[in-house]
Parts: sequence; C-alpha cells; structure tokens
Amino acid sequence: LTDALGQAICLIEWPALLGAMAPADALHLTLTPGPVDEVRQLRLSATSPRWAGFLHRLKQGSLAA
Repeated sequence: LTDALGQAICLIEWPALLGAMAPADALHLTLTPGPVDEVRQLRLSATSPRWAGFLHRLKQGSLAA
C-alpha cells in the first residue's frame, strides 16, 4: 500500500481505517445523494497545498497537461 500511495492514484473507500498509514497529502472525494435517486453530488476537498492548488485551477478551468 505504501508503494501504491507514493506512485499511483489510489481510491480508498474507508480512509479512516488506515489510521497512521493515511496519506497527509490527499484529495478527498465525497459522494452524496442528489435531488433525485439517479443523481449523486461530488465534493472534492484538499488536505495539502498541492491539492488545494489543483482544486483552484480546476475551478478556474485552467488545468493544463
């Protein structure tokens, strides 16, 4: 798991269960029910300056490769 977290994108359904192994530099995705059954809302939140910058650029529509 440690190697994967350092080298790849890892989606972890229950990150709280990782305890001390949870990465400090993480982008959190939260899905909540939307206004109708078929819709979900996605919320992104950052735990580090790196991801905060990414979210800012995403909101501005200025993500570049």
